Amino acid sequence: MESISAMLESLETMDRQLFGKQMELTEKEERGTIRPEEVETLTNDARKLIGQCIDAGARTPFVEDRQRLLAIIRHWGNFVFERTREFTPASPKSSDIGLTWVGMTWEKLRDACRAQAKAFCDGKIDAGVFDPDRSVARKEVQQNILQFLESNSAAMVLTGAAGVGKTFLICQMAYQSLSDETQFVLAYDSLDLPNLLRQLQPGPSDTLGDALGRIIARDLGYPDFSALERELNYLAHVIENKNAHLLVCFDGLDTFRLDNRPPDHLMVAINALVERFAREQDELCRIKFIITCLDSTWDLLIDERQLAVHHYYHSQAGRLTWPVQEFTEEEFKEAYQKYANRPADGKTFQETKGVSQKHPYLLRIAAELLAKGEAVTREMVFNIFYERRVRRGSMTEQIRKERFLAGLVKGGYTEDKGVPALDVDIDDPAYDTLNLDGIITQELTRNPLTRISEYVLKLRPRGLAEYLRERFSLSNKGQPNQAEGTV
Repeated sequence: MESISAMLESLETMDRQLFGKQMELTEKEERGTIRPEEVETLTNDARKLIGQCIDAGARTPFVEDRQRLLAIIRHWGNFVFERTREFTPASPKSSDIGLTWVGMTWEKLRDACRAQAKAFCDGKIDAGVFDPDRSVARKEVQQNILQFLESNSAAMVLTGAAGVGKTFLICQMAYQSLSDETQFVLAYDSLDLPNLLRQLQPGPSDTLGDALGRIIARDLGYPDFSALERELNYLAHVIENKNAHLLVCFDGLDTFRLDNRPPDHLMVAINALVERFAREQDELCRIKFIITCLDSTWDLLIDERQLAVHHYYHSQAGRLTWPVQEFTEEEFKEAYQKYANRPADGKTFQETKGVSQKHPYLLRIAAELLAKGEAVTREMVFNIFYERRVRRGSMTEQIRKERFLAGLVKGGYTEDKGVPALDVDIDDPAYDTLNLDGIITQELTRNPLTRISEYVLKLRPRGLAEYLRERFSLSNKGQPNQAEGTV
């Protein structure tokens, strides 16, 4: 078997070398400097490689090896056919692998990514979430992202408070990718994912990770996820040859809800994708993931022990998450000038800075009040923020309940230690006596778990044990089920 392994490695090395020559010929063709003998030489080398791959495929007993060889045969068979119009690409039998080749090129990849990124940006612009003319560079977090791109890590998690600019960052990257030849973006709003997933009409055995993969495959022009997955290594080489990256972004993890499943189910599914993409790309890792989430939701809901943490980009402090903070002084001045359309000095500037605490979304509200000629007070700004982002935004009443329950789980609830004999439904009006506003206030201090648990255990709301088991797929010991589950 060692000889087969060495042979496969040799063929893949030859494939990479020929692919580099193909990219060079493509650039020459665009400039009009290509010579016919160069095409003929590469075509002959491709024919030789196809023949060797066919021989190797007959010798290896492993399906995975044949998949790799078929991907090479498909690509170079397509190349030879297009160049000579006299050579038919090798077509494996349907009983072999079922590999589907879509003829992916750099141009097709670029156009597919830009179409999806543009649709994402247009939706955010129409909703008033993103304004490219008011874009402010967030130097620290953007530098962290650049370092992530240069690393061998496959995923990065950005967390922060509501309105601090996580979605705006994703929009900035997606908008920049429309004209950038070195960075492509596929961006997905977690709030919209349930609608996209329902449109797919997944099968009964499809996992949530499979369904997400099908969405990505569709946006890249592949008929299904299995076809994309088999060509990930090839795509990584296409992207590497241009010294570029493809970022798959899932924004607002905390807003995801699908058939009563909380955000941790989505994170487990994304983690499965991270593992599969990292495995298929060898060590290139040119296709990466960025996930954004409220810091409170991440702390309360996400069990990092379920994640393949070695694939994630860690901070210098060893944390899995990277914080998105409020504006720096310099960033706030630039943002104030763009949003308030006023010079960043004087009494009004200082009052706005004091009221907003350099928080991006609070600054935006203050600028709206200034434009109307109204007084900018802390009470007014926070009331508007609460109405937009808490009552009508990500923290609806149902989500509040879920986070409260998640805090209970994380805080140590187990059937043998807490709250016996609970027999009333969780939606009983008595549940509202739990002072959810007070619980959320505690949550935002980022250290609420013990207090929430003690508070709830004293009140002993009925029906809680049954609800916890159903909502969070709890075992008898109160621990979340680690299985990804089906869609």
